[in-house]
Amino acid sequence: MLNYETLRIPTPFPVGDINCYLINNDPITLIDCGVYSTQALVSLRNQLRNFGLELGDIRQILITHAHPDHIGLASVVQNYSKAKVYLHEKEIDKAVDRAGHLKRIELHLAYYGLPEDIRNDLRDYFKWELGFGQPLENFQTIEDGHMFTFDGAKLKAILTPGHAVGHLCYFEESKGLLFSGDTMLGNITPNPVIEPISIEPYIRGQGLVDYIESLKKLRNLNINLILPGHGKPMSDIEMHFNRIANHHQERKKQIAEIILNERKITPYGIVCRLWPKLNKPVDRYLGISEVLGYIDLLKIEGKVQEQYTELSLIVFQV
Repeated sequence: MLNYETLRIPTPFPVGDINCYLINNDPITLIDCGVYSTQALVSLRNQLRNFGLELGDIRQILITHAHPDHIGLASVVQNYSKAKVYLHEKEIDKAVDRAGHLKRIELHLAYYGLPEDIRNDLRDYFKWELGFGQPLENFQTIEDGHMFTFDGAKLKAILTPGHAVGHLCYFEESKGLLFSGDTMLGNITPNPVIEPISIEPYIRGQGLVDYIESLKKLRNLNINLILPGHGKPMSDIEMHFNRIANHHQERKKQIAEIILNERKITPYGIVCRLWPKLNKPVDRYLGISEVLGYIDLLKIEGKVQEQYTELSLIVFQV
């Protein structure tokens, strides 16, 4: 039987605390570990002590994805415990060189129409965010289907790209427990964050297309309880799958109507029409990420096309 505890670790981000999960079977394991900050480290240490454990007792860390609220403390925990850290190979770029990864995102955002003054403010945000992570040096990569064996239990890694290109969920089949990371959250829909593949030409991953396929994959599992990276556990599984599907259909329809009315428009132009009151640069960046996902879906359906110019990406109705 898998024995797990939820450790709620503070983050400086609007999403709030992250749920790290302590697997209190041998070997002692963390699923995700929180941001790199003194506050998060003290919180993690104190909560482990509630169960008679120290940082040095951690034997392995299973990473869902390499965003700083999920991986930031991994190197620190390793310094105390020599714990093995596991993640998918497609997350290495963010885990090892997040500064370079964010720079590539910035270049993509310029091509998608984000104005220079907002990019300058966003650059300041990225510099601030970098302070909550540490480059990962010692890690092992795992693939879809990798099985972790514990004393009396097993966890299966399930590749669920979308929010991140190498996102992993961890599934305990006998009880139907899904440690979902940011693939499924209780009251919000995960953002398919831009994943740059190249700069010239500007090629990116298709996060929302991948995400919808990941949901189909998860829907085939016998899930009884979803344990998310943020927020409360979810037991009404079908309701949450339907909620996400309905959201995507409605948002796709809204974006298709904007493209129809504007005839030709940049991704950032769609963001301004859809969310005219967005003020924070990071929210505009996330808005572009979301819009690009729906453009990808509409392209697959044959409803829009993209025009690649020297200066920017233009979207228009077929």
